[in-house]
Amino acid sequence: MPNPKPVIEFYGKHGENDYQGEFTLTDGLHDFRKKSVPNDSAYSFKVKDPQPGYTITIYNSASGSEGESWASYELVAPFPNNPTQRMSVDAGYKVPVGQEIVPGVRANGHKDTTQLTGKVSSVRVTIKDTSA
Repeated sequence: MPNPKPVIEFYGKHGENDYQGEFTLTDGLHDFRKKSVPNDSAYSFKVKDPQPGYTITIYNSASGSEGESWASYELVAPFPNNPTQRMSVDAGYKVPVGQEIVPGVRANGHKDTTQLTGKVSSVRVTIKDTSA
């Protein structure tokens, strides 16, 4: 039986009690103006059914422009928790690329010109085949 696809859940400023929405991690840009997550309301996130090979880049820009603030995260095995621990959308700021932030999630780069919390407008998902 194939693994279920990972799902990203977003939370607002009041943490676990402030669920904002979720979507399945599929390849490409997910513009919050066209999704089930309100624009500019995400403060933190976690991933249900995490799998290695997924890169999640969270943007201030709806178009995924790297000219504004962004933070990127790579899902890597092992995942001791399902879902992953909840973390701030800008947890990757000032963290070296490759450093584990929570178990199974590593920093993958960032641009921190302004705060990202409460300003998230899109997410780009890149999926790398890890079966080889």
